[in-house]
Amino acid sequence: MSNTENDLRMLLEERGAGSGGGGDGGDGGDGGDTARLEAILARGRAIRRRRTAATAAAVVTAGALAVAVVAPSLSAGGGAEAPIVAVAADPTPVPTAVPPVSGKDLPATVNDLRNRHEMRLIHAYRSNTLGVKRTLKFTPTSVFTGFRVVCEDPRAVVVKMTGTGIHRSGSARECGSGWPGLTSQHDKESVPPDWTSREQSATVWVLPPRPRISREALKKLKCPEKEVERTGMCRGHYMIWDLIGPRMDTRVLERVLANVGSRPGRWAIGVYDRPSS
Repeated sequence: MSNTENDLRMLLEERGAGSGGGGDGGDGGDGGDTARLEAILARGRAIRRRRTAATAAAVVTAGALAVAVVAPSLSAGGGAEAPIVAVAADPTPVPTAVPPVSGKDLPATVNDLRNRHEMRLIHAYRSNTLGVKRTLKFTPTSVFTGFRVVCEDPRAVVVKMTGTGIHRSGSARECGSGWPGLTSQHDKESVPPDWTSREQSATVWVLPPRPRISREALKKLKCPEKEVERTGMCRGHYMIWDLIGPRMDTRVLERVLANVGSRPGRWAIGVYDRPSS
């Protein structure tokens, strides 16, 4: 019995004691009060049972989410509502892969470098900023994965690296313009054995344009060779051939990126591959 029921009983007993133990009408005595008390307590217990049942029905079990949907009444007079329908939902839905967006800069398909096979766009990234570094994640479908890089300013310098260890490869060049297809492509010899069995990555640095400079012009500028090797620059000019070290070292490249800063400029890179066999 709850504390509330005890309180009610004590209150009625005190009233009964104060009135001399009963009334002359029968219904107003202690027996009548006790009967009314039992009725009140019975109704209270029934209400509590209904509330407890409703609370238990609303409990969501671990590992599943219940979505309650109540259909509105179909009658103008507000008739009975349709029953509640519980729909179980997966608590950890798998996100749907978003296909890459093709465009004039990155067509949906291009030919490979030998113009023999059609390559499909499997990943794309676009940016409005030069002087940045971006790492792409993609899952190859063949060992002939290719890349296409396009820039609003063809003089922008693009450095791209893929793989790790002995399979690490990279290139550094000016972005150029007007090239209709891939700008670089892998083959069986340039990728690791697990190339098609797991997610791979490629990192690209896109630097603001700088005036071209040849090795002959470099000699005229008389920049210290050690300084060029350390900074990758000579009096504000990129030494493109020195941006990547002989062991694919990117420390010089990272210093150049920090020194030149960022500026507005559009560019895009697409990853292409043959259909999986």
